[in-house]
Amino acid sequence: MIEGIDTLKVDEKDFIINETSFSKIKEPFLSKVNWALLNYVHCPYNNAMNSAYLLGDIPRGLGSDKSNINLLIVLHKGNKNIEQYLNHHFSKIKNDDIKLSVKVICYDDVFGNTYGSLKYKFIIKTISICVFGEDASPKIRQYTSKDMANLFDL
Repeated sequence: MIEGIDTLKVDEKDFIINETSFSKIKEPFLSKVNWALLNYVHCPYNNAMNSAYLLGDIPRGLGSDKSNINLLIVLHKGNKNIEQYLNHHFSKIKNDDIKLSVKVICYDDVFGNTYGSLKYKFIIKTISICVFGEDASPKIRQYTSKDMANLFDL
């Protein structure tokens, strides 16, 4: 399950409101997010990265001692061959003070026509903030609570 998905708010037309904002990221999470960005996004491989998203409770200002820093890194088209390498490389970077989850995917994993791509689009549109590169959110349609229920079997 995705952190915080049960607390999403909707507008008067039932569209889910993305409540993420840089201004909502407070200490102690702000310094931890900055550490994660320095070690994951601003790395020697960032030329292969299309974008990176911070998602979940922290960019919504709802972080607690149980919260992880969740990063979704989207690679440019044609970089599928390094996706596995980067996932393996990133799994070796550790910081005992930070609970961190990093997922590396390719652009086609977001904009393809699969069930997985629908979930990634939903995540990018509703519970994440772009912290690096091109924000794909404006290219993605709005989602309703019914869409969420269908996607996540709620």
